[in-house]
Amino acid sequence: MNLYFDNSSTSFPKTPEVALAMKDCISNVMGNYSRGENYSNLLIAERFYETRTMLSEMFNISHSENVIFTQNATLGMNTILFGLDLRDKHVLISPLEHNCVMRPLEYLRQNNNLQYEILPSEKDGSIKIGSITNSIKKNTALIIVNHVSNVNGVTQDISKIKGVAPDISLLIDAAQSAGSERIDVSSWGIDYLVFTGHKSLFGPSGTGGFYIKKPETIKSFIYGGTGSVSDSLDMPSFTPDKFEAGTPNIPGIFGLWAALRHQPKTFDKMPLYKFINEIRAYPELNVYCAEAEESQGNLLSITHKTKNITDFSNEMRKKYDIKTRIGMHCASMSHKHLNTYPVGTMRISFSPYHSATDYERLKEAIMT
Repeated sequence: MNLYFDNSSTSFPKTPEVALAMKDCISNVMGNYSRGENYSNLLIAERFYETRTMLSEMFNISHSENVIFTQNATLGMNTILFGLDLRDKHVLISPLEHNCVMRPLEYLRQNNNLQYEILPSEKDGSIKIGSITNSIKKNTALIIVNHVSNVNGVTQDISKIKGVAPDISLLIDAAQSAGSERIDVSSWGIDYLVFTGHKSLFGPSGTGGFYIKKPETIKSFIYGGTGSVSDSLDMPSFTPDKFEAGTPNIPGIFGLWAALRHQPKTFDKMPLYKFINEIRAYPELNVYCAEAEESQGNLLSITHKTKNITDFSNEMRKKYDIKTRIGMHCASMSHKHLNTYPVGTMRISFSPYHSATDYERLKEAIMT
């Protein structure tokens, strides 16, 4: 039985091949990435190349060299936001953004005269596509959208958003959606995409990255050794080297490589839809999810009308061994929009490894 329901924080279980690949790297691979030509160095280069290629194929990215590896989605987001010239610019955002977006934007607001504005949206946070053009100003430089909310699972229609604002650069936070939802960078017109490896890609923590359609639009965020053009004190101008200074997380990339080669079965949302409909009928609960079933990601939040969320979560853990997450989920703006601020919610996030029995056990614990 799988009673771990905190996959939005980090996914569990991982396929055994992830740990085996990382162990093999640590135990048997002697070398560094892009620094040497012995057998181990060539194997490392091969793993990095194959991992970039698999991610590019998954996201329909035409130039795999524009997929950059970082330690997490937050570093990728910071690289883009601080690498762009956003001084005196206007940025549009969804109401469900994570702090990895909001804290950099707030810093830029205070220090670089950036203005950010929340796009009109429905009660659940779904962006009102038809109202986007009304929010665009002469100095609007960027639209940022959290593809799948990490609080209520609302999935935004990226293609339609780009369709009504084709001339504005589009930055997508795919931390929750990469691996669980379809992402088509090329046909959707995505300019920047940020992802992490340890959630729905089922890789290890300490892995992630970002994609840049036009690398020349972003200044390097970190400067240092790359193993290339070492005779120059300037950073390389080509990707991925331009953004990958320093020794990378080589065991982590080996693990992510294995995770991408052994992805779990496609997530079946029918049991999730059934579960949501059943708990929404329970009068003691407030359920925070997408209003439209087709816009529901693999997570949702709840609160109890007579129990505080800490007691509620502890009761589920002690009596039923069910693991969830309570609090603000690093997304205070989302909670303000959903009227769950400042207490937060109990978040329940699913994976393809959950069975019908797991759903029933969870429902029993919630409704008892």
